[in-house]
Amino acid sequence: MEDWGINSSTQTKTWYQEQAVLHVSLGNFLFFAILALIMIGVKDQNDRRDSWHHGGWIAKMVI
Repeated sequence: MEDWGINSSTQTKTWYQEQAVLHVSLGNFLFFAILALIMIGVKDQNDRRDSWHHGGWIAKMVI
């Protein structure tokens, strides 16, 4: 079976597991990197963006 240009008959279960870990790690990195960039310049809790950092847990979990 060919999927995404990968011949699955030559790939082991370990390879697929490693790819899954790498994809999840990349997703986590991008999420926190974007959040960090958004937070640049927040000096106190009165800034509207501060609520994005400390709240919105449901939206963060969905993302």
